[in-house]
Amino acid sequence: MSKKPTPAGDKKRGELWALPRISRLRWPLVKRMFSLSRDMIVAIQAAEDNSQPSACFKPTSEAIPDMVVRLPEVCICCGGFQFESTGVLWPELIAAWELTEDEARYIDLQQGFHCTDCSSNLRTMALAHAILRIFDGAAPLSSFVHTEAFRKLRVLEINEAFTLTKFLAESPNHHVARYPDVDMTSLPFEAGRFDLVCHSDTLEHVSNPVQALSECRRVLCPKGALAYTVPIVVGRLTRSRVELALAPSYHGGPNEEASDLLVHTEYGADAWRHMSDAGFSDCRIIPFAPPAAFALVGCP
Repeated sequence: MSKKPTPAGDKKRGELWALPRISRLRWPLVKRMFSLSRDMIVAIQAAEDNSQPSACFKPTSEAIPDMVVRLPEVCICCGGFQFESTGVLWPELIAAWELTEDEARYIDLQQGFHCTDCSSNLRTMALAHAILRIFDGAAPLSSFVHTEAFRKLRVLEINEAFTLTKFLAESPNHHVARYPDVDMTSLPFEAGRFDLVCHSDTLEHVSNPVQALSECRRVLCPKGALAYTVPIVVGRLTRSRVELALAPSYHGGPNEEASDLLVHTEYGADAWRHMSDAGFSDCRIIPFAPPAAFALVGCP
């Protein structure tokens, strides 16, 4: 489609992250696939017990079933303190996506809640948060990108990741691969070239998302990482609009019908499965402002 850091927790790279609550799924299956980190357990406990939220985040005035959306008070991208929220979804898209009122509300936050200083929205902040976690960087991202550690990274950005481009471009080894010049399912780069591959709300528009993720994996070095976002409806499973013969649905705006905005996949709580199918050995879901914003991380 087209901010203070999360509570402190274990930054161990090998830690597996999970959704704070996955409805309509059998818990034994989820338990086998994920283990909850300490700070996520605290977040769940706070939501279930109606206890005080972390000082890092503030709850919205309206609760989503089973939890509230905990919005940042400081932008993890630029360090700004001022935010606005604008509606992004339109009735036809809500109907095509078959969203409930609560689902539409938190996806509107995902896309429309933004920092007034750098314009980063929640899903962009979620991606920035994931990048900082991967490389043990200190927030905000705008400071981390000036460090020697970041400037050494070889970064591939597939399409512009919204407002992150201006930050990621601080790396002398930053490359942007744009559609239609570059086909995400056949990247024109040699194997093992990059330390970081990232994209934001792009994969749902690719006809073969597993092949696209396989290509991301191919161009990563052995210790590299993929970080990306897709719109996730946490209370359902992923579905292919093509396989279900659903009417064409487009992101971007009510009157958009551009081929690159056509939605092929609507992601749910099992969004990680496409990474696993693409051969990633480590597949993580990193929450930022659940249930509104998550990032996915894969390691070769």
